[in-house]
Amino acid sequence: MPRTLKCRLNFVKQNFMEQGSRKKLRRSRKECMVAGVLGGIAEYFDIDPVLVRVGFVVLLVLTGFFPFGVLYLLLWIVIPYGAASNKSEVKAS
Repeated sequence: MPRTLKCRLNFVKQNFMEQGSRKKLRRSRKECMVAGVLGGIAEYFDIDPVLVRVGFVVLLVLTGFFPFGVLYLLLWIVIPYGAASNKSEVKAS
């Protein structure tokens, strides 16, 4: 195999491996209260989900529902569920 082809294959393989290890914003199955949106945001930024929820509720009340309530609904629709690593993490609905 020519050297340039080997280099290209290694480059493609390396990029594929890096993409697989990137963090992705997902709705949480483990930290789920309503739809898992705020739990997913907390997991993505590696912070306590309670802080995210309290901050969201405070902003929701202070702004009168409109911007943050609509934002939550949009995120609920747009952000996909994360994969559960085992069955005990998935809460019964």
